[in-house]
Parts: sequence; structure tokens; C-alpha cells
Amino acid sequence: MVVTQLSLVRWAPSWLNGRVPAKRPKKAALTEKDLSRWKLLAQFQARLAAVSGPVPPGTWADPRRELAQSDYLSLLLFGLFNPVVESMRGLCAASHLRRVQEDVCAHPVSLGSFSEAQAVVAPELLEKVFAELAAERREFQGDPRLAKYGDQLVAIDGTLWSALPRMAWALWRWQHGRESALKAHVKFNLLQEKPVAVAITPAKRCERAVLRAHWQRGEFYVGDRYYGEDYGLFAELQEAGCSFVLRLRQEALFEVQEELALTAEDRAAGVTFDGLVRLGRRKKQSAPVRLVRVQTAESELLLVSDQPRAELCAALVGEIYRRGGGARDKRGQENGRAAAGASNSSSSGSNASWAAGTGWPSPRKGWPCRFTVR
Repeated sequence: MVVTQLSLVRWAPSWLNGRVPAKRPKKAALTEKDLSRWKLLAQFQARLAAVSGPVPPGTWADPRRELAQSDYLSLLLFGLFNPVVESMRGLCAASHLRRVQEDVCAHPVSLGSFSEAQAVVAPELLEKVFAELAAERREFQGDPRLAKYGDQLVAIDGTLWSALPRMAWALWRWQHGRESALKAHVKFNLLQEKPVAVAITPAKRCERAVLRAHWQRGEFYVGDRYYGEDYGLFAELQEAGCSFVLRLRQEALFEVQEELALTAEDRAAGVTFDGLVRLGRRKKQSAPVRLVRVQTAESELLLVSDQPRAELCAALVGEIYRRGGGARDKRGQENGRAAAGASNSSSSGSNASWAAGTGWPSPRKGWPCRFTVR
């Protein structure tokens, strides 16, 4: 290496003056007191055992393997329940704790075993557990006029999860360098307050395209402004036998065709307009669609629906969308907790039907992208 006077002057501040990066402080070792959600994990394990059946021939049946498939899935979920475990390395370190070995996994788990397990685990087991949970019912509490919609009233939404840059198939954008991400497309039953279907895709996959691929006749969809951007989607939903309440962007253009009289209940719910309109500019206007304008404390909502006034009053249109907004907040909180546990594991693949997009086991090629059947 050739050292010149210029190079010494240039780099002097960093090595002559002792300006070197400080070492990161070591994190305190996890203890059993730092961990929680033991009872929830026990419920998951009971459901997993009920759908597992005999151990399939292959790698999981090898007597030399100490990490069982149920142990791997339990440890994975346990990490998501405990955001204090920030990485795969931390999760494997936690497996050395006595109570973790008693209630989560039978043996300490090495980094190699945990990383290798993601490539051979069967996601179908989790699909069965998800289907069982989605099939459970509880008593509906709310406006009795909504009870008739039962399983049909579902909120639709997408949530982004960060992924490792090396997951090239999930490349999302180049904003702060190379960024990869996955997207969870969720159907959430508004009356039962539970997710009933989910699909994991690369983040670039359009939410409207996923909806078109998976809508079902008779379902009633509640969606945000992204779905309301495509005016052609309204007619497609009706042709598919689906109902909807979707929000428009605030700058949406429309021409009033007919204004309906508001009731006292409508006004009390903040409704300022109910009627038929044509959306868009005059040369490219949509077919007539019902528009309900609702004034809230934060903003004004422009809601479109295919439901006639006789079937659904304007106040209930606003109530349905507010229910969808509350469900979206709940999904965001759960997804945030899951994403907080993202590890540094990675794999290659295209899509997944299990919420592996949290980053713990990256989806691998061959995992199907479909909505779980109720």
C-alpha cells in the first residue's frame, strides 16, 4: 500500500484523534421473566396436535432430528408473541431456558437447525389451524339490522411487511437502497371480528388484482380509498354477485343524478348527502352509483355502495365503513407486533399462503398463494 502525505492528512481525524465507531452495548440475556403468552401458546399447540396426525416419512421422521415440526412452529409463534426476542439468534438463545424447553420446545435449538427447518416445514398444518379458528363463531353484538349479513360482510385490506434485500423475488422499490417487501391481503369478518382468509404475495402485487382473483359470490366487501380509485371495479363486483361499501378519494369528481331525502337517523349519524351520482369526467363517467357523504370529527367520508336505500339506509352505510376502519386498526396492531419479531432468516420463493411474511421463516418457492377456505 502506498501512503502519501495527502492520505495521512485526509484520514488523520479518524485514526490519529481516536474517532472510531463505539462498540454496541451487549444486550442483557433473556430470562423467563421477560417472556409471556404461555397460555396462548398452549392453545396453539393443542390445535396443532389435533390436525397433525402421524409424522410423515422423510426428514421429520429421522430419529437423529431433535427439532420436531411442532416444536419449530411453537418456537416460531412464541417469538412473535414476544417482541423482546428480536432475531432468530435471540430465539435460539431463548430455547436454552428451562421453561421454554418445558412449554415450547423439548430441546435447545441451534441456529442451523432452526434455519434448515423453514425449508421443510409443511404450511398446510397452519392452514388447517387457521381454518378451524376462522370457523369458530361467537354472538354478534351490534346493530341487529346488520346481523343478516353474517359471514358475508368482510373488510379487505393489504399490509406490507419488510423482507430481506436478498429475497430478490420480493423486490419492492429502490428508495433507501434496495428494499424487498411482502404484502398480506386479508379478508376480515366485521361481525365476528376475525380474519377469515389471507394471501401473502410480493409487495408489488396489486390489492385490486388479488381481490379480483379471490372474490366470492354473495360476499359484501368494505374497502378503503385504494379500491375506490378504480371506478370500473364497481361494475365488476356487481357482475360477480358481490356487494360493496368502498371509500372514494376526497378529490373524486362526480355529477349528481338524484338526491335522496335524509332521515333523522341519517343526520344524527353525520350523513350530509345520499343519492345517485356519476363518477369521473363527463367524457368518461361511470354508470350511476350510490354515494353517501358522512361528516366525521376528523374528515368527510365519500362512500359508494351498490345497495339501494330500501336495503341499506345511509346511516348504516356509514356504520359499516366505521366498523371496517376499526377492524383495520386491529389488523394493523397485530401485524405490527408480528413484524417487530422479524429475524434474519431468508430463503428463495415466489409466494405463500401462511403469514410467514413476518420475516421469521421467509416464504419459499412452491408455497401456494390462495385464500384459506372457510
